[in-house]
Parts: sequence; C-alpha cells; structure tokens
Amino acid sequence: MKLATLINNAKCTSCVKNISMMLAVMSVLGLIVAALYQSNLESKATLTQRIKPYDSATAELLGEIGTPIGDPQLMIITDPKAFLPGKGEQGQRFVNDEYLKSNGIYPLQVKTVAFVGGIVKLGLLGMAAVMSIAAWFFGRRMKSCGAACAPRPEEVEAQHC
Repeated sequence: MKLATLINNAKCTSCVKNISMMLAVMSVLGLIVAALYQSNLESKATLTQRIKPYDSATAELLGEIGTPIGDPQLMIITDPKAFLPGKGEQGQRFVNDEYLKSNGIYPLQVKTVAFVGGIVKLGLLGMAAVMSIAAWFFGRRMKSCGAACAPRPEEVEAQHC
C-alpha cells in the first residue's frame, strides 16, 4: 500500500471508525484470553514451603527435612522433582530450594500472577473503552473517501478527501 493512500485513509473517518472498532473488539478478546490464562495459572498453584535440605545423616538425627526458608506461599512450580516428600503443618508441600537454584527454576508466586494479570486486564479494558469512544466519535462525523475505502452507496461518486 502506498504512503499517499495510507495518509488519505487516515483522513477518512469511516476508515478510522472501522479500525477503532476492530481494535476495541481485539481488546475485548485479549481481555477474555488474559482472564482465562490467569485463571489457568492460578489453578496450578500449591501451597509450598521452600526448604534448604539437610544431608541424610543430619535429617535422620534431627527428624526434619531441612531448614525452612521464609513463610509458606502459594506458588506455581511445574517440575515434580523439585518437591520433597511429606507435608507441613498447614498442608504445604516442601520444595528443595537447592534443586530449584541448580536447575534455574524460579517459582512463580500467585500474587505476582494476580498483580500482572490485573494490570494487563485494566490496560485492555481501557484500550477497549478508548477505541469504542473513538469509533463513536468518528461514526458521528462520518466522511467517506470514496474508492480508497469502502464507499457508501450515496457516496459512490465522492472524491478522495
């Protein structure tokens, strides 16, 4: 497409209205996809406790798996080898912190997923609203450019803007 055609179409309010409506619909679809993806990630979360494991002799002597690191958190960890046997008092699963570090696995916290998902959904909702308002505004000021974009029957003989 030539640059002159793009510039002429930018002046055409019916083209801008159509583009605005397309972007609004795509934003709503993105909003739905983002909500589904966030829900899918959050469904994979388990209450976990990161543990720095003791060697087998120390663990047997103390009767504990290792030293807890931080508090139990809802995390998304997809590697089953990262989990240690047993569960904690609150039902949390134990995760081998050394295994995570040695394999370059960074667990994803659910609160991070919720925060980022919220920002993405707000951004898409805002874009859908702005594009809908733009489409309404340009729809009220409808001026077609004839052959450069889809002309209306009454404007078939109209010249480019």
